[in-house]
Amino acid sequence: MKKIIDKIFLSFFILFFFVGGLFWWQKKLEEFFFNFINAPLKDIPKIEFKEREKPQIKAEAVFSLLILNSGKEKVIFKKNENEILPIASLTKLVSALVVFEENLDLSEKIEFKGKKITLKELLEKMLYFSDNEAAKNLAKIFEEEKFIEKMNEIARKLNLSQTHFSNPTGLDPENLIFSTSTKDFFNYSSAKEISILAKYILKEKPEIFELTNTNLKFDLLPGQKLIGSKTGFTKEAGGSLLVVISDEKGNYFINVILGARDKEKRFEEMQKLINWINKK
Repeated sequence: MKKIIDKIFLSFFILFFFVGGLFWWQKKLEEFFFNFINAPLKDIPKIEFKEREKPQIKAEAVFSLLILNSGKEKVIFKKNENEILPIASLTKLVSALVVFEENLDLSEKIEFKGKKITLKELLEKMLYFSDNEAAKNLAKIFEEEKFIEKMNEIARKLNLSQTHFSNPTGLDPENLIFSTSTKDFFNYSSAKEISILAKYILKEKPEIFELTNTNLKFDLLPGQKLIGSKTGFTKEAGGSLLVVISDEKGNYFINVILGARDKEKRFEEMQKLINWINKK
């Protein structure tokens, strides 16, 4: 009987000690959190997350869009992406798009500078070499005014509300400075809307990019390649450049620069953007 009483007493002692210990620890924890919550802000340690510094790209407008192989999109970089600016020879992508939307026979022979060449060769001269005469010849197929209307129809179809075309080349009108009051005499768009145009070409008419200069020299990551580009330059537009890059995972990067200082700077600023995208 005495052994049973001893066991009961021992059990109660252990239980009392255990419960008491729990209450003691609970009190200590409550005191700790109460003091922490009520401590002056200066005494609470700060946890800072430092964002990667964005590059200082010297251009009027910049836009970079990542299209994942899943179809999802992510804006990687933007600067004045909705600003309306003259676009110079980026225009010629839409001039080419008119031909492809009309399903013209690219093997058809056309006279150009005294020679017979195919429509595909004419397109290549316009896109790869940015030949203004090639763009003018292309417009003559439809009559220039009708051709320009078709260019603007494409802009409306793609909901490019900040985009307008007045000629098939992208050349500035003579003796005019680009401004709000004169903009309708120019070809203009925004960096963001140029990316939308490029995305449409990439998806619906990728043959256009095959006719552009894919030999431009940029420092890319292994597995990346340049699959399309378009350069542009006029006095009013400055340097403009569109570059489309793919990687081995099937992702695409659409990069647009408008209003760089000169022809060389557009390439330098694009490389800055590419380096930042690639975390170099």
